[in-house]
Amino acid sequence: MQALERDISRIEEIEAVARDLKRALNLLPGWAGTRVEEVLRLTPDRAVAVIRRRDESFVLKQFFGDKGPARATLMAEALGHAGHMQDGAHQVVALVASFASQGMIIMGRTPGLRLDRVLKDAAPDMRLRLVGAAGHWLARYTAPTREEGRFYATFWLRQIEDLPHRHMQGEARRLSGEILDKLARMAPDLNGKMVLRARSHGDFVDRNLNVAPDGKTLWGFDIDRFPLLPIARDVARFLSWRASDRAEHLGRAGLPVDEVTAMSASDVLPQAEWQDMVPFFAGETLVRRFADRLGDADRLIPVAKAWLG
Repeated sequence: MQALERDISRIEEIEAVARDLKRALNLLPGWAGTRVEEVLRLTPDRAVAVIRRRDESFVLKQFFGDKGPARATLMAEALGHAGHMQDGAHQVVALVASFASQGMIIMGRTPGLRLDRVLKDAAPDMRLRLVGAAGHWLARYTAPTREEGRFYATFWLRQIEDLPHRHMQGEARRLSGEILDKLARMAPDLNGKMVLRARSHGDFVDRNLNVAPDGKTLWGFDIDRFPLLPIARDVARFLSWRASDRAEHLGRAGLPVDEVTAMSASDVLPQAEWQDMVPFFAGETLVRRFADRLGDADRLIPVAKAWLG
């Protein structure tokens, strides 16, 4: 009975958000008469919906709260930065309109299917080809802003050392703590090294890319952040998320061996960074994921054990 009540409450919440979005849209210049067809995602900090204006459909994203306008501005900047990716095999969803004061942006629709769903059922050769293509996508996305800079591992350790992993129980807490300890041991050798940096995707994972119907073109979306960061962080994040689905094929740094080979064949990173920066950021990603998934840590445990060696 309680589960049914929760489901009903959720449906009512989504319907209320859809009505609010429709009212907001109808007050915007050029968007009167727009319909909200489906709310794709609703979290405490954002809503994502498919909207239709006349015969065209778009994706609307609205960020809630005091930081909403700033987040919408950053995302609009990120999509605007990707103007070099509006053709060819590596593309980014187009920015249609931005209304930062409302925390709102409107984007084009992205064709095809999510990469993570395609990879799940793909034959091995197709899977590795698409993972390699993801590396080429990131290389092209970061190309205009690539530069070398000094790396300081201690900065990244400070960002994660007080995450909620300290409140975990059992094996998840132990493994998260051991990863932090190992990252701290790695830090002195990494501090001051030169790394390749660029304007980053920020959440570069397989569920934020679409494979077009041609089976070749990749479309990126959900690009919420726009800082200058080590490219190795995006690479490690992508492969660490992939590791959760391929726990029996993990190698060094807890990453799937064949997919590391496939992505490293792209021009996304210097080969040296695969030896030090990618393992470091794979550990950093795991600590963050343990903190974010307090109720879903079991899938991370094999990955964490492989990372620790």
